[in-house]
Amino acid sequence: MTLACEISFDARYGQGVSRGLCLGGGGIFFVAWQVGYLTALMDEGVEVRTADRVVGTSAGSLVATVLARDGLRRLQIELDVLGRFPRLAAQESGSKNMHPSQQRAWDIFERTTTSDPESIRTVGHAALAAQTVAPDTMVHTVTRVAGHGDWPSEAVHITCMDTFTGERCVVQSESGATPASAMAASTALPGMFPPQQVLDRKCMDGGVGATALHLDLLAGSKTALVLSLRGFAASGATQQDASDLAALKESGSQVFTAVPESFTDDQMMDPSAIPTAREMGRRQGTADAPAVLELWSTS
Repeated sequence: MTLACEISFDARYGQGVSRGLCLGGGGIFFVAWQVGYLTALMDEGVEVRTADRVVGTSAGSLVATVLARDGLRRLQIELDVLGRFPRLAAQESGSKNMHPSQQRAWDIFERTTTSDPESIRTVGHAALAAQTVAPDTMVHTVTRVAGHGDWPSEAVHITCMDTFTGERCVVQSESGATPASAMAASTALPGMFPPQQVLDRKCMDGGVGATALHLDLLAGSKTALVLSLRGFAASGATQQDASDLAALKESGSQVFTAVPESFTDDQMMDPSAIPTAREMGRRQGTADAPAVLELWSTS
């Protein structure tokens, strides 16, 4: 799989994958929810680290890397600290007043609901023009969250979008890029954080466009556990995800999906929502564990 990777279910990128795990995007709220959910599954005997492909986008890229490094419990403690001291986390979450160039990029990003290259390039150009923190700041931040080191596993696949070409990029151990640069790119929300250098490309958040899941990367897998922030309604913002979920199932994958039982947009980048998200994830993960264990045991 090359760095630039066409979005395609016909390609069946997941062929030969036994256990697939998709960790979608959704800000600091969804980082905390995923950590709570996956930790609960592990406590109930589900060996989620045995997934042989983990697709991580934006928030999910951090969790995917931490999971592969067996660091979920450490990250859970760090999230608890941030939740107790939200002011200390405000800069990391981007919750501050934006410059006009940042607001312009953010507004264009929010209006973009398709993944065609022209639309992605429009967002990318605005993201490149926005006045943000230095790119190295993001690399240092994700390294502090996910830890130092080389690729933790060949299973981890991190998505981001090329700001110049509008192509979807998938970064993995064989790509030659560092996991820190891949995570920094995958979490680079347009206008909020700067695009990142990934090899010879400048890339931004993998959730730009129609999806923050990239389920086509698991098409053809035997089983798939999919964690999504917004669910799979057949209309509105999640219409593409609903279509993609159907296509994933049509590819032959047995799929289990999990979605936070409640969420508001204001919580996405709000550090004070971390305790709520983490406990919600734990509660749902404990309840879902028998079904996920059954799914995992079939592959």
